Amino acid sequence: MNKKLTTIILITFLSTLLWVFTSLSEEYFTTLTLPVMFVDIPENYAIGDCSPRFIEISLKGGGWQLAQLTYGRNPAYMLSPEYRTGKHKYILRNAIDGNSWLTSTLQVTDIQPAQVNYTVERVVTREVLVKPDVKIDFKEGYGLVSAVQVHNDTVKISGASSKVDSINFLTTKLFHFENLEKGVYQQIEIKAIPDIVMSHNICTIEFEVQKIVDKSFENVEVVINDVPRRRELLLFPNKITVVIRGGINVLGQLDDNSVKSQVSFMEAITDTTGSLIPHITIPENTTLIDFNPKSLGYIIKQY
Repeated sequence: MNKKLTTIILITFLSTLLWVFTSLSEEYFTTLTLPVMFVDIPENYAIGDCSPRFIEISLKGGGWQLAQLTYGRNPAYMLSPEYRTGKHKYILRNAIDGNSWLTSTLQVTDIQPAQVNYTVERVVTREVLVKPDVKIDFKEGYGLVSAVQVHNDTVKISGASSKVDSINFLTTKLFHFENLEKGVYQQIEIKAIPDIVMSHNICTIEFEVQKIVDKSFENVEVVINDVPRRRELLLFPNKITVVIRGGINVLGQLDDNSVKSQVSFMEAITDTTGSLIPHITIPENTTLIDFNPKSLGYIIKQY
């Protein structure tokens, strides 16, 4: 029974193979959508605008050849530009001989559109910065305790003047950091821009992650600023309690002078409520959670 089944499968396979071989030996028509690619560009020149970037080319030829183009190779339609700056047009049929993949056994029946419009410009170079494009998710109870820094973040870009002048910065490819509980030092790829040459395409992302905790600072003195001569501003109370949130290592390095609180004499002069709200300054990469009391009574004295 197994021998008979094997024979049936083999006959079916050979029959299918013969049918495919016979079918692909015949002539067919197909239409390919191809990118336009410029070659032999003069030194210190570049292609600026090009419209369209893709063309449709209709071909007649043997099934084997068309199958290779459709499912195997990914050819581009290559053009040689003018050797002078300015706007130009290219009749696409004039470039058939310059595309070696269009063998003599393939017949071009149509090209749409019939021409491509493009500009030739001088190459310019300038430096731009890289901005990170990252998504960061933390393990529960952890968080970011530093700025996201980009090392090797200055890139020289070269290309057609109109394109280079329009680029203010580059971005990295989107990178997703998940379930983080410690700092990151990660190489990441810079997103490419068509027709722009970059001095390098890799930069390094660095940031610090720590367990997030709260810390209370008691008896923070409220400093009074800009008190004129022969005047005095008395606060009730003159000290407050401040609670901030941040990384456990960051908060562990702070002392009693790390949190500041202040009011200005002018605020008391212009106040209509009878109390002042202190302005609180906290260390970088921390968050203000609470402070008490929320407002301070005051008395203005004059001598």
